[in-house]
Amino acid sequence: MKVIIALDQTEFATQIIETVTKRHWPKDTQFKVLTVIEPLQWEAVSCIEWNDLAQKALEKRKHFAHEKVMEAKHKISEAIANCTVHVETRQGSPRKEIIDAATDWMADKIVLGAHGHSPNRLFGGDVSRSVAQQSGCSVELIRLKNLAHKESEPKSALPGALSK
Repeated sequence: MKVIIALDQTEFATQIIETVTKRHWPKDTQFKVLTVIEPLQWEAVSCIEWNDLAQKALEKRKHFAHEKVMEAKHKISEAIANCTVHVETRQGSPRKEIIDAATDWMADKIVLGAHGHSPNRLFGGDVSRSVAQQSGCSVELIRLKNLAHKESEPKSALPGALSK
């Protein structure tokens, strides 16, 4: 089985990896951890100073994205025996690149995150819906929880007590 795990470069990626690693997978499952660097609007400006700044920003974003996919690869390899984990970083539209990666790799399944009515921050718009509708393979959406909101909720003194 070939599974693409599409991650953004936010804290939500951890939830997707945790969900994947807690599941039982068939022996010899291959995973591809994929992240997509979406171009910034000002990267196309024809000013030398802006282009230099954009190039430096892109290199930092590529480095950060590579660190994220390598971290995910390590976690998956440790948690799931007898699997192979590949990594890939692409640039462009997340919905297009995820679908193209699945087609190119002949994936059996795509796993990606979504919360509420819109998917995670860098996969803006309706990426999860577009991928599910246009992909030639199964798509599993991991319902993401907003961790910042969860941490700000008041904690009651007694387990099971209702807060006002």
